[in-house]
Amino acid sequence: MSTPAILALLATVALGVVAGLRFLMRARSRVVVRAHLLAALLALGLVAAATLTGPAGGGLALGMLATAIAAGWSARRVARRSNGGAKLLLIGHVFGGVAAALVFLAWSRLS
Repeated sequence: MSTPAILALLATVALGVVAGLRFLMRARSRVVVRAHLLAALLALGLVAAATLTGPAGGGLALGMLATAIAAGWSARRVARRSNGGAKLLLIGHVFGGVAAALVFLAWSRLS
């Protein structure tokens, strides 16, 4: 059950890297960002299915992933009021998302 979730997480991270690089080059692409969001929501659903039907302890990855998605989604809305706040949310989004993927990989390996 965790193989589709792992693949969705890898796709999310790969699209996130592309979106991040385009952000740094100031050449933003809404298509890449939307694909990243859709992959993240798919990964969230698959991680939820894997952790809720698997052994205990997977809730941490689920919570971290949900928090990372919320931080990434809200960064654009915060940017209208505070550019510094949006950058902090994006930093938290990146580290939280990668950490959630690694925690899920560790949990799936142990389960």
